[in-house]
Amino acid sequence: MVAQARVMSQLPTLVVDLDGTLLRTDALWEGLLHLLRNRPWRLLGLLLWLPRGRAYVKARIAAESRPAVELLPYREELLRWLRTERQRGRRIILATAASHGIGEMIAQQTGLFDAVITSTDTVNNRGQEKLRRLRQIIGEEPFEYVGNSMVDTPIWAAATAVHVVGTPRFVRRVRRRFPAGHDFLQRWSWRPFLRLLRLHQWLKNLLVFVPIVLAHRLPEWQLWGMAALAFVALSLVASGLYVVNDLMDVEADRRHPRKRGRPFASGELPLWIGVVLAPTLIAAGGVVAWLGLPQRFLFVLGIYGLASALYSFWLKMVPLVDVVVLAGLYTVRVLAGGWATGIPLSGWLLTFAIFLFLSLAFLKRYVELRMTAEAELPRRGYIVEDEALIRSFGTVSGYLAVLVFVLYANSTAVAQLYRQPQWLWLSTPLLIYWVAHLWMQAHRRRMSDDPLVFVLRDPVSYAVAAGLGLILLLASG
Repeated sequence: MVAQARVMSQLPTLVVDLDGTLLRTDALWEGLLHLLRNRPWRLLGLLLWLPRGRAYVKARIAAESRPAVELLPYREELLRWLRTERQRGRRIILATAASHGIGEMIAQQTGLFDAVITSTDTVNNRGQEKLRRLRQIIGEEPFEYVGNSMVDTPIWAAATAVHVVGTPRFVRRVRRRFPAGHDFLQRWSWRPFLRLLRLHQWLKNLLVFVPIVLAHRLPEWQLWGMAALAFVALSLVASGLYVVNDLMDVEADRRHPRKRGRPFASGELPLWIGVVLAPTLIAAGGVVAWLGLPQRFLFVLGIYGLASALYSFWLKMVPLVDVVVLAGLYTVRVLAGGWATGIPLSGWLLTFAIFLFLSLAFLKRYVELRMTAEAELPRRGYIVEDEALIRSFGTVSGYLAVLVFVLYANSTAVAQLYRQPQWLWLSTPLLIYWVAHLWMQAHRRRMSDDPLVFVLRDPVSYAVAAGLGLILLLASG
């Protein structure tokens, strides 16, 4: 103990910031989203809290919400270095502008800090105020500081060494003014943004072109132009809603073996970006629809947006209702294509679509249940005992879709579009096989939790699609 105390006296105190430094996220935004997910009505209090200042807002949000600090994205490289410094006997202090509650919970979670300096309900602990509070604890003793923001310039100026977290450009900027120290680089990239938008999910919106194909109006290029605008509008709105979904699911995603790598869950992107980006994308989609498409398309786009928002905030947590809504969102895309181009949609097509997409929605939940290591699916309302029941619902829905197709192929309506409709019967075994194939792959744990991603990489699905295309050509004569 004497030797350790001697070492401690020789090493400057190490002061560590929290938001964007030790954490790859911001505690205030984490608290806001936690409150929005669990007690959204309490956010009305912001109208009363804001006039009392930023410090009071932080304190109130911290009192109303308790994010799971064990799931927060920590900067592992920095954590390892801090553990090494602590083993050397260094005194380490957490100095953050976050509220007292979150600071104490993180200090307890990491077990690294000898003292914690946080904001109070009247004082925002940043910049010069943070330095003043620090001096109250260590006096004029030398210290080193770990931070990520120029807001802490007064502390950096007083520190004997500065350890910087940030992009290479930011680090170079800091190094022009302050002593050298450890650099914890974070590389900026477009990839997290592209992953956030889920561009591969835009493929779902190709359903807007289905009415043109099935109505045999392929040469009418004006219709393709209208459908393309519908595709863009739906895709922009969908990406905005995916951002909302990721914001709402950030805590559940961190518990998931694959989804914890999503940009918000992993801390690759700050949460405030999602708060800004989501309404921007949704508004852009609405502008495209307003300027280039019939008003009836705006109506269906509004239905899609409202249903998706309700799904993200609430309906995804209601068992069975969630899969019905998911199937409906797929079917709405087909409806949007019809309303954008003015092509009437048959009841056969919509009925086939709703059953097929219901099967895929059940498939998504089934795979998630197969992958979870917990007794229940977080924020979904299902338990592992539901697995067999979900499988039966999904397979039955898939075969009901095939049955609808068989009835259509035997109806009088088919003769209006196909010269040789008897060829359509060959589609039946292909559809039966494809539905069975997807469910078998899921049962064998060969499918990710997103069936669309699996289908895009599945040679069998491409072969079935090619076969169905050939059959449609033969039936058309």
